Amino acid sequence: MYDITPVFERKLESIKAYSSQFHSTSYDKNEPQTYISSPEFLNAIIGRHQMFGKMIGVNYAEGFISEKMIGIRNFDAFVQLDT
Repeated sequence: MYDITPVFERKLESIKAYSSQFHSTSYDKNEPQTYISSPEFLNAIIGRHQMFGKMIGVNYAEGFISEKMIGIRNFDAFVQLDT
């Protein structure tokens, strides 16, 4: 997990900039609704980042998966912030 709290609002602004793809108040009701054009999609993104943030004791975090082994120099790198 990585703390994205300082840039989370910018991330949301970036998502909302693609109003033709994601939910928008100017959404054309005649267009077919998709999973990402529903209002629930943005709420799911926010909730996921809040859940990841809770795991590491911050407001918002991003989760990552690596197919390669990630090396660390010492065991202290595993110590987590209090949650």
